[in-house]
Amino acid sequence: MQRIQTTSAIEATNALFEQALPTIPVWDQERIEIEFDGFKLAWGSKRLIPGTKESLRKLVQSNLEKTTLEFGFHFFTVDVMPQLGCGQVMAWSDGNGASVCLWRSDAGFYLCGNYFFSET
Repeated sequence: MQRIQTTSAIEATNALFEQALPTIPVWDQERIEIEFDGFKLAWGSKRLIPGTKESLRKLVQSNLEKTTLEFGFHFFTVDVMPQLGCGQVMAWSDGNGASVCLWRSDAGFYLCGNYFFSET
């Protein structure tokens, strides 16, 4: 998948779940948890969130929509990071914004967000 850039929360969410997800490598849960540990330090991620594709999609879109309303928001980029085993949406702004990583395993899907990411 080629990197996608958009100012739309809906387009970024669709790109993550429709274009990136099929190309994300399938990792076991232990490997995903190890990779997530790096995001706790780098991003201030609170926890690894398990869920269905549908539940995680709603959570991502809600956070990205809030991000578009933040002062200084510029755009999102959506990409697959094979070395990290995930699909990633990065918010580019002069202030706050939610960025996310999405992993997949045989058992399901896992998501983490940066410090700004909300689970509600």
